[in-house]
Amino acid sequence: MRAFCEPVKKVCKNNHPYVKLKLPRDGKKADLKTIYNAPIGEQAQNNLDIVADKWESKYPKLMSSWYSKWDAITSIFKFSVKVRTVIYTTNAVESVNLRLRSMNKKRSVFPNKVSLEKALYLAVEKIVKNVQEL
Repeated sequence: MRAFCEPVKKVCKNNHPYVKLKLPRDGKKADLKTIYNAPIGEQAQNNLDIVADKWESKYPKLMSSWYSKWDAITSIFKFSVKVRTVIYTTNAVESVNLRLRSMNKKRSVFPNKVSLEKALYLAVEKIVKNVQEL
């Protein structure tokens, strides 16, 4: 499952280098969501064309990255919307596990079980805080 959603995640994540960081909220993010939240591939293709018409003059590299990876992105549309939601949720869970493992690597020895539980609790609190800020 991870292989199917990886291209979408990479394209969405890589939008940022092509866009100035402190832009006003101009609706670009909402327009891009219409692409990968489309119920079927044909609708996503239509949405991509609409978004490209609107944003290509301002962000040509952004739109070319979507078009260059389009064949890989369309594989996610083989699944129903509910299955795709589970796939995206699975990625979020994997992200939490990765962050907890990285916290554990920084301090590999804990004097007792309670100290490990406290460290994990604080790490989860930090993750929740970061997610809420998004």
